[in-house]
Amino acid sequence: MSDSVRIAVGRTMAAIAIGSSVIGVAWLIALGETYPLLHDWTLQLAMVSVGFGVIAWLVVPGEPRNGAVWLLGWTAVFTGLAVLAESIGYQYLVANSITTPLFEMAPADVPLPIGIVMMNLNWLWMPLFLPFTVGLLLFPDGRAEGRGWRVVASLTGAFIAITIAGLMLGARPSSTVPLVATQNTDGGLGTPSGVLTTVGYVGTFAMIPLCVAGMIAHFRRSSGTRRQQFRWVVWGATVAGLFLLAAFVSDELLGRLDPALLLGGVGMSTLVAAYGIAITRYRLYSVDTVISRSFVFGSLALFITGAYVAVVVGVGSLLGIDETSPVLEIVATSLVAIAFQPIRRRLQRIANRIAFGRRATPYQVLSDFSRRVVATDETTLTAIARSLVEGTSGSHAAVWIGEPGARRAAARWPDHDVDEFTVERPIIHGGTQLGSATLTAAKGTRLGPADEQLLQEVASGLGLVLHNLQLTDALRMRVSELRASRRRIVAVRDETRRSLERNLHDGAQQQLVAIKVKLGLARQLAMRGEAGETAALLETVSARTDDAIEMMRDFARGIYPPLLEAEGLVPALSAQVRKLGIPVKLTNNGFGRYDSHVESTLYFCAVDLISRSAGNDVEIRLAGRQTSAGFELTRRAADTAWDADALADLGDRIDAAGGTMVITQGTGLSTVEVDVPLVAA
Repeated sequence: MSDSVRIAVGRTMAAIAIGSSVIGVAWLIALGETYPLLHDWTLQLAMVSVGFGVIAWLVVPGEPRNGAVWLLGWTAVFTGLAVLAESIGYQYLVANSITTPLFEMAPADVPLPIGIVMMNLNWLWMPLFLPFTVGLLLFPDGRAEGRGWRVVASLTGAFIAITIAGLMLGARPSSTVPLVATQNTDGGLGTPSGVLTTVGYVGTFAMIPLCVAGMIAHFRRSSGTRRQQFRWVVWGATVAGLFLLAAFVSDELLGRLDPALLLGGVGMSTLVAAYGIAITRYRLYSVDTVISRSFVFGSLALFITGAYVAVVVGVGSLLGIDETSPVLEIVATSLVAIAFQPIRRRLQRIANRIAFGRRATPYQVLSDFSRRVVATDETTLTAIARSLVEGTSGSHAAVWIGEPGARRAAARWPDHDVDEFTVERPIIHGGTQLGSATLTAAKGTRLGPADEQLLQEVASGLGLVLHNLQLTDALRMRVSELRASRRRIVAVRDETRRSLERNLHDGAQQQLVAIKVKLGLARQLAMRGEAGETAALLETVSARTDDAIEMMRDFARGIYPPLLEAEGLVPALSAQVRKLGIPVKLTNNGFGRYDSHVESTLYFCAVDLISRSAGNDVEIRLAGRQTSAGFELTRRAADTAWDADALADLGDRIDAAGGTMVITQGTGLSTVEVDVPLVAA
């Protein structure tokens, strides 16, 4: 049987129980028969039926497979049917002007249908023992812990069934014994029904202390919220048992029925209240949402009915308009439609306060979370952790980033560490665990299934939040790197300008100044007619002029070598290596012509690295591929360390071209791999 079918069946049972009790009591009152209400335990049975029926109605949706819930539901059904059966019996008595109380009559004295009703009335109250016995062992999860306690539960159920069989046999339709006599164990061993009833009664009463002991044992092993739940049920069962024992003594031993009825009513009400408090106050079985919805739907039903009746009947009577007038119906329907939504919102707030107290509802927590799911900073995670604490029974919530072994707390509420947490749920995005969300129960309490479900829902959505945070952190790091790169580029440009100024001042400028001086001397010699000296001096000037021209050419090549643009990287790099005078083994592996920015990036990076490798054994291997071009430079030296600032400048140049640089350093060997994505020329 599916859970949806179980819920439908459970709520139908609860409705039957409540309806039977209410109808039965109302029926007896309408008949004017107050005697059974005040003397036959009918009113007490109705209280039990309605109380346990309401509990079953609220709890079944959250715990459709819980044996304890179904036990309370069946108890409500049987006791409710007992009230209804008694009202049917008294209907027959009133219709036939019979003044004898129903329990003092024999089934054989009435028609067969009424006799069958009396036979069932004789035992329908007996399941009332279930909450006092088996219910204590099954509370709260529907299972008796331990094989011994399961045996006790089974024996108790068997003794109750034996009692029911004896009561049914004693009140069979052909029986000439009054109903009240069939429930008396005095001298009952003379008949089969008496034997069954006596054995069943004695066995059932003998099981009650054992069931209470099982409940106490279960209570001693519990802690937190569950312990509080047990405390209420243990207290309720104990008080109810004492009151019912006092009622038994008053009725059976002292012959005083009125005090017995009062004591029994107080005892039964106490047990129902204990179960109700244990379930609702400590949110057992997650009844918060059910209570909220039931309150809203019930109140709306009353409002719609009251408003319609007030307009159609009340206004119609005042104005003298026929109640069947369509005008009144239209007015009533319009008023209800206009007021429906504002009243529903008001009722929902009241219901949430009743069900959840002052804490946020799960819906509010999830709504708040959905607004924050596009988080870009960790302060939002703190707000989410706070919402979890406010919307659950937890006292501390945290959001963790990273693997369990190496994680950090991205957010906590309240902002302090805890030694351990109660529940943890992983945060997953794209199949990868990015972190986890934890919730810690307050001291002396226990997280309910609704709290754990809410944590699961929030953790499921946090995957996108953490992913956004990772992207934001990566973007911030990238922006930071770009800013640092720009600062380095500006610094390099300034240094380049200073280097150009020094080179021009110390190189070409000095040569030109010397040439100017020499030309002045040559002019003077020529004016004095010293041709030989003039010729020698002019020859020197010519040589210095050649040096200046070559120096200017070298300077220009350092800025951007014409050979690189004219013939490509391989010839330009080979020429530069020869000029530097550094022994470099140059290997070309399919390297051709590429876009100028690719060739210039690789050229200046290679030249810079070669210049910094003077005195070492250097090998550079050029490689051209379909989507990129690059080189691998290997330097063999005792000291393989590179200048960090120089590498940072190279990294900026390569990064600007969208390339990569990988440096590998080992003992006596250093390798630099540069790769730049290309566009074929």
